[in-house]
Amino acid sequence: MEIVGTLKAQRSALCERVGQRRSLLSSLRKMPPEILCHIFILVHDSSDYSLELSRHRRTRSNASYIVSLSQVSSHWRQMTLSLPELWSSIAVDVGFVREEDGSIIDTHLRNAGTHPLKLRIQRDIVRYSYPSVDALWMIVKDLHRCEKLDLVNIDGKVLDKAFQERQLPRLSFPHLRSYGDASSRLGYVSEFSRWIWEALCNAPKLVRLYTSYFHDPATSGLPYHQLTTVHIISMTPCQILNVVRATSSLEALVIIPFRSDPEPELSAMLPVVCSSLQTISINIAGYLQHRSNSQFQSLLALLRMPALKRLEVQVLLPSPLSFFPMIQYSSGTLQEIVWNSDSESLFESESLQTLYTDIVQSLPNLRSFRAFNEGTTALEHVLRLIRMLTITSSQPVLAPQLTTLHLAESSAQVTVDYTIEFLDMIESRDSLGERVGVARLVDAKLEYRGIETGSASEGGYSVEERIEKLAKRGVRCELQECESNMYV
Repeated sequence: MEIVGTLKAQRSALCERVGQRRSLLSSLRKMPPEILCHIFILVHDSSDYSLELSRHRRTRSNASYIVSLSQVSSHWRQMTLSLPELWSSIAVDVGFVREEDGSIIDTHLRNAGTHPLKLRIQRDIVRYSYPSVDALWMIVKDLHRCEKLDLVNIDGKVLDKAFQERQLPRLSFPHLRSYGDASSRLGYVSEFSRWIWEALCNAPKLVRLYTSYFHDPATSGLPYHQLTTVHIISMTPCQILNVVRATSSLEALVIIPFRSDPEPELSAMLPVVCSSLQTISINIAGYLQHRSNSQFQSLLALLRMPALKRLEVQVLLPSPLSFFPMIQYSSGTLQEIVWNSDSESLFESESLQTLYTDIVQSLPNLRSFRAFNEGTTALEHVLRLIRMLTITSSQPVLAPQLTTLHLAESSAQVTVDYTIEFLDMIESRDSLGERVGVARLVDAKLEYRGIETGSASEGGYSVEERIEKLAKRGVRCELQECESNMYV
């Protein structure tokens, strides 16, 4: 009897919760269609794909959020059908697709209408089986509708075998703007690869390229001249220069070097001017050997970026000072720098802090500076940087446009004195800076292994109270300990 009583109580609680949710649903149904449509679009924009068939989805019933929305009511169904963009993004794992998935794939492709597609075709290299040919064919035959296409771990020979009884249709990419290929080298080794490649080389709107291997601009046929974003993994310095020379419209470049192939002497080459490049991301952690290190420094000396606005670096080697000539050349335009480094084992922290100092001294338009160090930075160098950014009557104003400053380090312990000087700097740029036309520092963060706040005060206010006062003035200030992950 006790069990029966427990079950009845649980049933009663469940019915009450269902009733509450039904009342919420009634309110949602009364919303104006314009607001509901806007909510649906926000949900779509915040999701990677409206349909995802992969092992990361535990059941096929939750593979499509848009199908779930369309089943709430006939009114919601009509609204979802009136927004073809909600149905247009599909991700499939070729080893996960089954015959029964054909229906939901067809529903998405059909309801997307003429809206360009965003497709991701991948292969789970951990758990793999041959795909359902019929279900996958529905997607492959509609590749020409793609605006964005990503292939991940795809083996063209496997797809050749899957489609050996079918004739691949003539393919073109009239809408394609973004292509990604994080696969083993497709090259020209399969029929499927050649089918994709021929269409890619003639894609009139292609502007973004992500590949796992280098394609020579002189021989590959790719329309490098129209690309604005290039992300190619594992290139030699000479290959990087070849890509940059061929992409006259380049706005964003990701460099993840290096291969240790024999290279000609870079110092004998002429500088390359990237007149439209606005963003460059460099990740060289763990890649460089001695020879590549020297070549990378030569590469930095050859790149000229007069329009550069954003620089992101993740670096172990070479010395951070190798980057300064490149930064100095772009000093009139650089607005944002993100620096991730390790100064403990591979170079002295003084070099890193010298670069930090040079950055705030030489970049008048700097708006955001975020520095994350995995090593040990001498705290006197950090304190020097904070004092340089503090506005006083006895020193020139540096980085007058700076609005975001994050300083983080995984090893050091920050004392109360450092904490107070950090707050002094923020307050000086908030109050005194206003008089001399300096931007307010609205987002400031200090993150170290340990941060002392103690009972220190300034003008009768504790550290916590000063942070609260800044928050009321629209300044977000955070003091965070790396290990405890707790904010003050």
